[in-house]
Order: sequence, then C-alpha cells, then structure tokens
Amino acid sequence: MQHLFHQCYPNTLDTTVAFQMTDSMLDTFVITGDIHARPAHSQWQSDNTTILPELHERKWTLDSLCYAIMVFGRIVAIAGPLIRND
Repeated sequence: MQHLFHQCYPNTLDTTVAFQMTDSMLDTFVITGDIHARPAHSQWQSDNTTILPELHERKWTLDSLCYAIMVFGRIVAIAGPLIRND
C-alpha cells in the first residue's frame, strides 16, 4: 500500500492541482472532476458574495477531499496490524 501511494500520489498532484500567481501570491486550484460538470444555470452562478481582503472564499466539494481518507480508514480497519507505519 505504501509503495502504491508513493507511485500514485505525485501523479495525482501533477494532474489535479493547478498553480498560478495572483496579485504576487501563489494560488492553487484542485481539480476534482465534478465542478465543471454543473449545469450552466446552477444556483452558484448567481452567488454575489462580497469579497473582502480578510475573506477567502472558494467553491469546493468536501466529498471529493474526504474520499481518500475514507478509503484509507477502511483499509486500516480491514488490514489492521498488517499495515506498517514507518
């Protein structure tokens, strides 16, 4: 499992994370695959949030980020002591 993670994770970062400079600051965008599939007339297009300097807002889906944690939790529950932590 550790070998698989070390092989796959760098590729995942290379193919799903976009970096750019915005106002001389590094900005990142994580491509989850489902964001761009929203219908053209979705509710989010009419979101008129006032963006203040102290406020940072991004639209994202929690399920995409938590899936890897859920899978790992299930692997640990099944494999238990077979997993090395070194």
